[in-house]
Amino acid sequence: MKKIRNQIAAVSARKGVFLAMIMLFSTVIAISTAGPVYAKKKKKVKYKYTVTIAHAKNDERGKGSWDSVGSKPGDQTKKEVCMEPLGYYNSWSYVARPKSRKAAKTIAKQAIAGCKNNKIGYGKGDPSLSTAAEAVKYNLKNIKKKVYTDCFLFVEVCCNAAGIVASPIYLDDPAQAEEEKAEYAEWGEEPPQRSYDVFDVLKDKAHRKKIKPENLKVGDILVRKTKKHRHAAIVCKIKKKKIR
Repeated sequence: MKKIRNQIAAVSARKGVFLAMIMLFSTVIAISTAGPVYAKKKKKVKYKYTVTIAHAKNDERGKGSWDSVGSKPGDQTKKEVCMEPLGYYNSWSYVARPKSRKAAKTIAKQAIAGCKNNKIGYGKGDPSLSTAAEAVKYNLKNIKKKVYTDCFLFVEVCCNAAGIVASPIYLDDPAQAEEEKAEYAEWGEEPPQRSYDVFDVLKDKAHRKKIKPENLKVGDILVRKTKKHRHAAIVCKIKKKKIR
């Protein structure tokens, strides 16, 4: 009886080994015929950007800086100094981007405040926005009397609010600025602030003409300077929405 049990156990063991070999062989065949295994590609997320710019646009008669003499102070139409979508404008010469993100946020904040304050209108003459802004420590919402500004002055006053006195529009020559810094250092004095000290001036293809919204940041200053057209605006809002 014991001999029979041993024979049955031996047969069962051989059968187990045989089944294991069959399973291993089947696995090898399946892997060899399945082909390469590719990781599933993740879908690229796409976004839609909506950019809003703040700028001094034109006077109550629709006239720009060249012929705005005779306009009234203050914003008569609530559109003289206003916020608009970037898409309407497609001819920029360069972008002046504040090197300090804190300064950029302040510039954008004051640009919005200036657009909402209808005491600030488009035109040439006195009282000027620069004088009124200085009197209220560049908090543009606190300007109470009607004043004039144009696009360049509006941008520069918003920069003044962030402690920037160098112009993003009338750019300094970098080489000359370095020479002047060296001269001031010899005299033991602080050199004046230069545009290239506080702004990255972007003139590459991605930041000229019709600029794609994704290439911009809040606080960026858009400048157009051609023989026929001159304008400047501030990127004050950017909304990013996932579309896929």
